[in-house]
Amino acid sequence: SETAQALEKARSAYATRAPEAEATLRALLGVDEAKDEAAFRLAHLCAESGRAAEARTLATTVSGRSAFSDRIEALERLLELVEAAGDEGAAAAAVAATPGDPDARWALAAAHAKAGRLGPAMEELLESVSRKPRHADGRARKALLAIFDHLDEPGRDAELAREYRRRLQIVS
Repeated sequence: SETAQALEKARSAYATRAPEAEATLRALLGVDEAKDEAAFRLAHLCAESGRAAEARTLATTVSGRSAFSDRIEALERLLELVEAAGDEGAAAAAVAATPGDPDARWALAAAHAKAGRLGPAMEELLESVSRKPRHADGRARKALLAIFDHLDEPGRDAELAREYRRRLQIVS
């Protein structure tokens, strides 16, 4: 069908991070049988580029009955991290001044995540988990798990997620 072909094109563009991925997914938002997947993947693209408010709006349109509904919670945790981003320089200075402060590390991880630098973001979160695993209801660990879920998406960096999962197991 035409919808199946359009959806396959969108999946391919998403997986390869092709420039047309966003437009292709947006075109599918009005197609009943494709809208949940399109909204979910488009929300991830928005999160990757620091557009948390748009990503959150898209995530709310994913039906609770869709195959993607169980993955929305992890996306929302990733968005919480991106939305927490402030001034990166100030966050880096705070970590340098008080390396054991999990809130400073959270702020720096958020700045990295908003800029799309998930490796450095995970490094800060992992350090926070290793120093104070239960701080703020374990939000650093929850954010790491959300990033892992994001990196497991097609065309992202599943190998990086595996590396940090292994490292998280070591410090946990």
